[in-house]
Amino acid sequence: MDEQALSELVMQKVREWFASQENQKDGYEYERSLNEVVQEIGKSILEASAGKLPNNRKEKKTPDEFRGYNDTEKSFPEYLGRRF
Repeated sequence: MDEQALSELVMQKVREWFASQENQKDGYEYERSLNEVVQEIGKSILEASAGKLPNNRKEKKTPDEFRGYNDTEKSFPEYLGRRF
């Protein structure tokens, strides 16, 4: 998801929340619904930046899977900027 699409998604969620709060009288319900929307927005941003969560949470990841390492370019320590 690119930055523009993510921005539109966030704005859509905020607009929907504002529309649902027009006649809100209860402060507790106001804060609860705000917290819910903020969590949804945070989850959307996290998924957009890191990708979807794997189906099996116990599956082991290799360092190259989450760091973008490609062994054909250079060694892993060089990729990290270290020399051993």
